[in-house]
Amino acid sequence: MGFSAVCLLPTGAVTGMTRRLRGRGSANGNASCTGPRGIATGVPAVGCSPAAGIANSGASTAAGSIERVTAGNGAFTISVADGSVVRAPVVVAASGGFGTPMWPALPGLDSFSGRVLHAAQYRNTDGFAGERVVVVGGGNSAAQVAVELAQVAAVSLTTRGPLRFQAQRILGRDFHWWLARTGLDTSRWGPRLVTGTVPVIDDGRYRAAIRVGRPDHRPLFIRLEGDRVVWADGMAEQVDVVLLATGYRPDLPYLAGTGALDEDGVPVHAGGLSTSVAGLGFVGLERQRSFASATLRGVGRDAAHVLDGLLQRSGRHAVRRVAR
Repeated sequence: MGFSAVCLLPTGAVTGMTRRLRGRGSANGNASCTGPRGIATGVPAVGCSPAAGIANSGASTAAGSIERVTAGNGAFTISVADGSVVRAPVVVAASGGFGTPMWPALPGLDSFSGRVLHAAQYRNTDGFAGERVVVVGGGNSAAQVAVELAQVAAVSLTTRGPLRFQAQRILGRDFHWWLARTGLDTSRWGPRLVTGTVPVIDDGRYRAAIRVGRPDHRPLFIRLEGDRVVWADGMAEQVDVVLLATGYRPDLPYLAGTGALDEDGVPVHAGGLSTSVAGLGFVGLERQRSFASATLRGVGRDAAHVLDGLLQRSGRHAVRRVAR
């Protein structure tokens, strides 16, 4: 017995998801695959719900931005910007966890008179030559941007805690190879073994650059005052740019009001299955089930898990799977 499902995807993820999920297609019909804030893709069922072998029967696809998802009476209503409406008993929000740049609440940031930008806005060193730049953050984006900018500008990399590094290669193998080989990549226990800040995965170049002060590394400043930064030792200096490499959060405004998100807009879920809204699942969230959840090598497994769970919860067990 077929039923409709809607899978909300970011535009750029459609091809990757299709490749990862191909071969687990539905017995018939199409599902509606649409992107956050944007864009109904019109991808056939192989691109989304067939991760769990869902047989679909008539879910429509309409071009336009997703404006709102509402839940009620055992079904979802998806409102699209062009005025069209899609209805389905199951929705998977596969738009990932990196759609919204995270802007931390730093003292004086709102009134800083210099330039403030997020790493999401950074492209290259153009426009930074000769400037004084402070990069906030301790992950790979922060280290990479700071080292690159240090070629043309005076740059400080600032963190709340120690700056940690993880060797890119161990005994001749890439760090990610070891995660897969040991099983930590897919183990639900893997993320629980990591405490503190996320390390910079480094082939040696970033640690070497920071060691010689290009950029230098400092504890996070106390506050910003006008165009000046006040460091932890009380010293103040003029700064041209504060660049925030402070991560991202999910971009799920279309789920506002459903009860699926916490006060920070983050999904409330267990392994990708919503714990507050029946029939709703998520794919692509950071550490959703494992280290690999937000990567191409892990999203396929999570998609299958989520959709299998949604099927079981809905009581639809006898859905034909296409052999891999």
